[in-house]
Amino acid sequence: MGKYNSRQVSATTYENGNGFTKDPIIELVGILATGVDNTFYETSETREARILSLIDKIGDKELVAKAIVYVRSVVGQRATTHFASAVLAKYLSGTELGTRFFTKRVRGKNRGGVVYRLDDMMEIAGAYMALNNGKKLSNAIKRGFKSAIENADKYQLAKYQLKTSSISLLNIVKLVHPRETEIQGVVSVPKAKLLKAVKGHALYEEQAHKLTRNISDDGEVTIPTLFALTLGLLKQFNTVEDKNTKSGQDVSAKVTSGELSVEQAKDELDDLKTSNFAELISTKKIGYLALLRNLNNILKLNDKTLIDMASNLLVEPEFIRKSLVFPHQIDLALEFLLQEYSAPEMGSLIKALDKAYELSIPNLEDYFTGKTAVVLDSSGSMSSLITLANKKQGSKSAIEKASLVASTLAKATNADVYHFANYTQPININPLDSVNTIKKVIASKQGSVGYGTAFDTIFPSLKGRYDRVFIISDMQGKDSVINSFKEYEKLNGNTYVYSINVCGYPTEMFNSKHPRVFSLEGYTQHIYELIKKVEFDPKAVLNDIKAIVI
Repeated sequence: MGKYNSRQVSATTYENGNGFTKDPIIELVGILATGVDNTFYETSETREARILSLIDKIGDKELVAKAIVYVRSVVGQRATTHFASAVLAKYLSGTELGTRFFTKRVRGKNRGGVVYRLDDMMEIAGAYMALNNGKKLSNAIKRGFKSAIENADKYQLAKYQLKTSSISLLNIVKLVHPRETEIQGVVSVPKAKLLKAVKGHALYEEQAHKLTRNISDDGEVTIPTLFALTLGLLKQFNTVEDKNTKSGQDVSAKVTSGELSVEQAKDELDDLKTSNFAELISTKKIGYLALLRNLNNILKLNDKTLIDMASNLLVEPEFIRKSLVFPHQIDLALEFLLQEYSAPEMGSLIKALDKAYELSIPNLEDYFTGKTAVVLDSSGSMSSLITLANKKQGSKSAIEKASLVASTLAKATNADVYHFANYTQPININPLDSVNTIKKVIASKQGSVGYGTAFDTIFPSLKGRYDRVFIISDMQGKDSVINSFKEYEKLNGNTYVYSINVCGYPTEMFNSKHPRVFSLEGYTQHIYELIKKVEFDPKAVLNDIKAIVI
């Protein structure tokens, strides 16, 4: 996000430093990308209030809609986009855009609405009702959700039922009355279960009897997927949990009947689980994040062939790209496994996860010629917890996120690394180390140069001329960086500055109207793609948002 910010004016940071405001659409993207949980300077209520205010303030509601879709589908952030979608609903009431905004996103084609996964509907519905004191969903939301369900296949309908949630997919189906469509497909269910499910429902009974007219009592009947969902008969397909639960039930029955001993049952169950994992991996019916979550279970089976299969799939570039997996999610998986297993026990998985991390971030070395510096904010406010895009991964401190960004940039561009708080100091790293090792070295430096936030110490402390400087921070200094940057350029010539804001606060330290200053918000693997673009097109992010077709 760069020099297209035409309204930027001077402002005071939370540290009473001299900073700048952001254009409202850029501020909105920043907070959506970084979450609404409590931070060092803001409560969750403050951040939610900023979203409400920004959506109200921005006149171009279609641009707001595109920004929300961008953060959901490109950045991968969920909770904030659900909240923002619910807020935006009243502004889209009675418009055709409203219906299109709440439809299903067509992956890979850059078109469609905010429903990236079907469970987005349930979360948006919950947020909308919470914001509107339990009020029923607007007609635009209902029409959009109806379209989303009609354009979902049976695997999506089965996977995202959320049967135990306060708002389930069945609740949405009953509310919006979608049609049965060809894309939804059909499923097979036992005749006896079907007749039991429809008993007492005259309309359903009539439909069921027509479908089962020529089916034996112990036979299976093919019914529309949506009908099965409505009756509570739709089961998930080819998931690890589903397959392994079924295997466990089958083996347990054999133990009960005396066909297998307990020890034999353990061996058979392991064989069945190995077979299940092998099938899901070879057919790619397992998602990337599901594969990461199940690496521990795969290692427990102690099957080298299966481990090698998982390793090969982990490093498949297209599989990584389509999964929207975050680099830190791969990093967390590796950290967990290293706590549980030795390197020999993990076999090919260690190298695969290291390679997968690298593959999840574009290699920047070929894009940036010249000399690069990476400067990390290690002040006290960087201890603030930030919610990751996938909430199941929990929260991490801003210093951990910033250290991961810094280590990735340092390794990819062979950069010199610095950190600052009360003053700025270089960090010695080994560029041959893994990104994970470099990250830990960088993060360990917090506190060693104090806990304040003195931006004016950065440029005087840099050792010589750099073609570009990455500054990774919450951008809440106690001073001003402008004069020291001007002095640096007088001595060293033109320098590109990338201001990476990991917390999404409303002000920033750099003037992004400057032709060589680029502001980037939040943290996803896409930040590295954006960095490659902005030197050539400083309006890259805004252009990407505008290019979205809803």
